[in-house]
Amino acid sequence: MNEIFGTDIAAIINSTFAGNLHPLTLHKITSTVGEYGEPIASEIDHAGEGVRTKWKSSIVVDRGYPMGTVKIIVLQNGIVDPAKDDSITIQDERFRIIDIEKDPVNATWSIAGIAS
Repeated sequence: MNEIFGTDIAAIINSTFAGNLHPLTLHKITSTVGEYGEPIASEIDHAGEGVRTKWKSSIVVDRGYPMGTVKIIVLQNGIVDPAKDDSITIQDERFRIIDIEKDPVNATWSIAGIAS
């Protein structure tokens, strides 16, 4: 649900922040089975925008995240849904996704990532 009282909140958030955040790359991991039954992983890159920050220490402890887990807020504007074990490169560092939260109006994802 993007609308509240007839207002598309996600569109407002995305248009407000688009072009003002750090560029990022979502590395979407897909798996296929090879000729001999072996798993073959491939990566498809998707450009997006976001910001890297920190989780509150109480959230890190409560959720059992490893120490050093970063929080990456990603605009959902036109980017495919991330999944656990995909990766994100932001500010020249790559992080493996270990958890994802979607906001109620489908404007952003809050991603927990560990350096990879």
